[in-house]
Amino acid sequence: MTTYAAQSPSASGVVLTFHAAASGDKISGIKNAGRLIVKNGSGGAITVTITPPGTTEYGVTNPVKTVSVADGAEEMITLLRAYRNSADSFNIALSWSGTSSVTWAATL
Repeated sequence: MTTYAAQSPSASGVVLTFHAAASGDKISGIKNAGRLIVKNGSGGAITVTITPPGTTEYGVTNPVKTVSVADGAEEMITLLRAYRNSADSFNIALSWSGTSSVTWAATL
């Protein structure tokens, strides 16, 4: 399990660092909306899942966010404040259906 800080790319040349997907990946540093960029270089589609803690203001369990990323595709996923877990230092936990040849980066 590794926690990676969200990055802030810039026009002046700060380049994103992509991480190999692994079980237990987490994102720190998201204070407002951010972005998760997933690159799938594997031989088939994968699914990334974000399971937010808690409930909505209506008392309904927060919905699970699942996104399918096709083989060879790149997907950008919006990271919402509601995905942060206050019981885990406000990190966002990621789950992967497969990790071989899958990389990702989170941005502010």
